[in-house]
Amino acid sequence: MRKQISKEHNRKEDGADLHLAKTIMQNKQYSLGEEDEYGFDVAPSRKRHKMREEVPDKRNISNRLLTQQERCQFCFENPSRPKHLVVSIANFTYLILPQLQRVVEGHCCILPMQHEAATRSVDKNVWEEIHNFKKCLLKMFASYDKDVLFLETVVGLEKQRHHCLLDCIPIPHKLTEKTPMCFRKAIEEAEDE
Repeated sequence: MRKQISKEHNRKEDGADLHLAKTIMQNKQYSLGEEDEYGFDVAPSRKRHKMREEVPDKRNISNRLLTQQERCQFCFENPSRPKHLVVSIANFTYLILPQLQRVVEGHCCILPMQHEAATRSVDKNVWEEIHNFKKCLLKMFASYDKDVLFLETVVGLEKQRHHCLLDCIPIPHKLTEKTPMCFRKAIEEAEDE
């Protein structure tokens, strides 16, 4: 009976060794090229390791964006987004009321459904829908004798943490002419910052 147990144990060990050998052979880190076959240095070269560090892994970027979309309160697929504030839904964008505090009555926001960092990086279809929302808002507020000021604040563009958000703030017609001057003055004052 001992001999049977030891034979079965040896078979299991041989199977485990065979599995380990196959795994090692399939691993690219341990594969040897023709020039390395008779060499003594079988470790991966430092040059290859440096190249991996310099080039960002596409999977890590997509995983990072996926987790941002899950965390982002404005991504349309996120179940925790404020659904009660949505005013209108198009194919690629939607119109929403401000979540915290509105600047003036009628303040609303245009957002793309997918996570984008800025309007400069959106697709053509998304841009057309944003443009259509703008036209409709301009027509609507014109009936109330108001113009609309469209503002986009882009922060941390390279990290893509923030969702593209276009604030639409209605202002009286008489203030429309002064608006560019106010912005120019504010930009000049904030230039040092």
